[in-house]
Amino acid sequence: MAPIKVFELAHELNLKTKTVLDICKDIGHPAKSHMTTLDYGIAEKIRIRVSNNDFRLLNIKPYYLDEREEKVEIAISNHALERVRQRWSLLYPNSKPPDDLYRFIAEKFSHSVKISNYSTQETKRIQRYGETLFFRHSDFTFVVQNSVIVTIEISNKGQRGLNAIKPNPSVNRT
Repeated sequence: MAPIKVFELAHELNLKTKTVLDICKDIGHPAKSHMTTLDYGIAEKIRIRVSNNDFRLLNIKPYYLDEREEKVEIAISNHALERVRQRWSLLYPNSKPPDDLYRFIAEKFSHSVKISNYSTQETKRIQRYGETLFFRHSDFTFVVQNSVIVTIEISNKGQRGLNAIKPNPSVNRT
């Protein structure tokens, strides 16, 4: 097979070029830009990693750009992962959550927008806990404190009250 440029492989895999560059760095290949040429072996390693949904092992973290346009990597707390799993079953009882919840959340977060106009509830949270950022993407609101997604609120067609519902512990969620 012929060599391939980083941006071409990113397009093929439906990923951002930056993600492919991060994967290259993780596997020890010195790719410096979107125009770097990858030989077939390296490209195949990347394809395998992506097809195995191996993003968490690659230490690829969601991030946002701060007010100085600097990249701030964030982690996803176990609490946030569990809350999405619980809320998913309430919102979509006929479907199970995605298999790779970490990747799903990272992808949703990458398309989110930082909120600048806070609701009363969000303002109270900021007053109570200090520096808190809110990001939204469709039905998902990501609550970020100290570079960690601490919780994720999910609504369905404006049904934000679902966040207050406590799941029934007797229901098997496997």
